[in-house]
Amino acid sequence: MHYKVINPIYGSLFSLRLSFTPIFGFRVGGILRNLNINDFPILEKVDEFPPWKDIKLNFIDDFEHLPKSTTSTLVYRSIFYEHGHRLSNYEPVFTDGSKSEGHVGTAVAMGNTIVSERLHKFCSVFTSEIYGIYLALTKMDSFNKNFIVYTDSKSAIEALKKINTLSHPLALKCAEMHQYLTEKGFTIAFCWIPGHAGISGNEKADQASKTASLMLENFVPLGDALQAVRILILKKWQSIWDEQQVNKLHEFHPSVGHAIISNLYRRQDVILTRLRIGHTRLTHKHLLCSEPPPMCSRCQSILSVKHILIECPNFNIFRLNRFGRNITIRDLLGENPHQNLFLFLKDIGFDKLI
Repeated sequence: MHYKVINPIYGSLFSLRLSFTPIFGFRVGGILRNLNINDFPILEKVDEFPPWKDIKLNFIDDFEHLPKSTTSTLVYRSIFYEHGHRLSNYEPVFTDGSKSEGHVGTAVAMGNTIVSERLHKFCSVFTSEIYGIYLALTKMDSFNKNFIVYTDSKSAIEALKKINTLSHPLALKCAEMHQYLTEKGFTIAFCWIPGHAGISGNEKADQASKTASLMLENFVPLGDALQAVRILILKKWQSIWDEQQVNKLHEFHPSVGHAIISNLYRRQDVILTRLRIGHTRLTHKHLLCSEPPPMCSRCQSILSVKHILIECPNFNIFRLNRFGRNITIRDLLGENPHQNLFLFLKDIGFDKLI
């Protein structure tokens, strides 16, 4: 990454003058150190192609019309055999990428040669797949001028079909390398094949990508880096949120990964939020008036949202009518609040006291 940006030489000034707002890089550096993220190089963007260079990649779509959900592996292997016989003048090159916990790898199987590399753990599956195609292009020699590159990643094929200035940096690198090889007299085609269908070359590349251990290129595309940091921040936030068990909202919103989006009217949304945090005019007005907390006339216990909604026997008939039996506070106020909640509040007259 940009070491001098996240570790400026004048960074100590901000600790001496707390009134100074730290610059963006200094703040980001603190976040990265807090998350134990070491420095890593961002994959640089490839220069744009000049307008007089027409990017034309050749694709063979023999398998696109066969969905994996309804096609057996025997059919795939049979069609691949016929496909290979028809294109026997092309040397097949199989590529694959994989990502598991803490491991990202890519591999190329070309004849009896298998090349595999390990990538930075922040790289996405797509990056491993598209880098495999780029790696294959860099390994093509002059002994054979015709190659067909196979991948089981439809997203990688789609990225190569739609090359533009906003494309993934590795997709642009693939197009750049393809252009270079084409000018040298190579003929290269790209083809999607189904994964885990018993196609030998694909299985070899798949296995090699999962066991790749040598890291020759330590890079991370900017999009992958942002996504990885976002995930780590969410995990950190989640761990802090999980420690706050006494927080009333935690019971109804245990995950921080997404916001509660409702289709309620604003008034209903306000009521629901107040019920979730337990603050209503009826139960908390005494704090403003310096009075003792209100008591339930039937149970002689302190009035609370939970007591009113699921405990007080005064409202058992209304509760049974609207919710049935064995209802919990989370059933009523959770991420998907009960459809009869507001009808129940109106039945007992609580809707006007929230």
